[in-house]
Amino acid sequence: MQFNDMRGYIDVLREEGLLHDLDIQLNVARETSELQALMRHLHNDNGPALMLNNLEGYNMPEVPLLFNPYGTRERTAMILGAVSYTHLRAHETVLDLVCRL
Repeated sequence: MQFNDMRGYIDVLREEGLLHDLDIQLNVARETSELQALMRHLHNDNGPALMLNNLEGYNMPEVPLLFNPYGTRERTAMILGAVSYTHLRAHETVLDLVCRL
């Protein structure tokens, strides 16, 4: 499945139960550690993508923040249009070649 924009990807994440809205207040100002701790927890547990809706210290508090949308191999494969991450071997080869240039 491929997407025309991020909205389409977000819709599929919601439909698949891979995106959760989080309405608790989080301080995201510089020099705070709330986002780092959240990211570490989500990474260690292959956690879901989150839509953070109540941010403090954010320059646009009325705009939600999409957090951890590519946090698992499966979600990364989805955005690239692959059925599963095992089908991404060709992408790895291309990325290896580009990085060597």
